[in-house]
Amino acid sequence: MLKKLFFAIIGICFLVFTVTGVLIYSKFEDEHPTRNDIKYMVVLGAKVRENGISPTLQRRLDKALNVLLLDTTITVIVSGGKGEDEPVSEAKAMSDYLLTHGVNANRIIQEDQSFSTEENIINSRRKIALTNNSTIPIYLSTSNYHQYRAQYLARDAGFIPYALSSSTPNSDMPYRFIREIFAVINEWWSDTF
Repeated sequence: MLKKLFFAIIGICFLVFTVTGVLIYSKFEDEHPTRNDIKYMVVLGAKVRENGISPTLQRRLDKALNVLLLDTTITVIVSGGKGEDEPVSEAKAMSDYLLTHGVNANRIIQEDQSFSTEENIINSRRKIALTNNSTIPIYLSTSNYHQYRAQYLARDAGFIPYALSSSTPNSDMPYRFIREIFAVINEWWSDTF
């Protein structure tokens, strides 16, 4: 009896991990909406070092630049606070990077109070809510392994998110992907109970 229960629990865990992994993987590619009314983009922060932005953050910003330089009507919210070991807020570092790569300052809104993905999304929504309280289509720039959960949270906050998924080096992927599976399951658990 206990042996059957044990194997049933293992089977359920395997199934949950597999389904979660497939859902995360489903957001690895960019989404190209047919709509032309997207006026906002949110770029989620990542580590800032003494010598500049991390490679992860640079990939997210470069992915965002691909769209921002083509469509000059989009306003970008760069979202990320200042960790204890960071010289400036992630939002400030991202803003500086975008400015040096040709994005006008009047198109950049800094959201520098967030320390988690959920806070990034909620606080970014508040920045837009000052002018618009309806459901808002946005581009959401983050790492490919992070996109599913970021979009999940964005939908809860009143966004219609379209993925701009930056790549992750193969050497980092196993750790990040497994960690993200646990984060997604935790998010579902929190929403359920």
